[in-house]
Amino acid sequence: MRTSHNIIKSIIAIRNTALIDVSGGGMVGSPGTAVNIFDTQQRIK
Repeated sequence: MRTSHNIIKSIIAIRNTALIDVSGGGMVGSPGTAVNIFDTQQRIK
């Protein structure tokens, strides 16, 4: 797994709303990237 120094590009707050945009060229050829992100989010919740 590659690490990135440009992790967060923007944060927007909207009441009672959660939106996570998982995208980028680094995800190409990296199976499981999205599932890792959402598993982490669920554990933190």
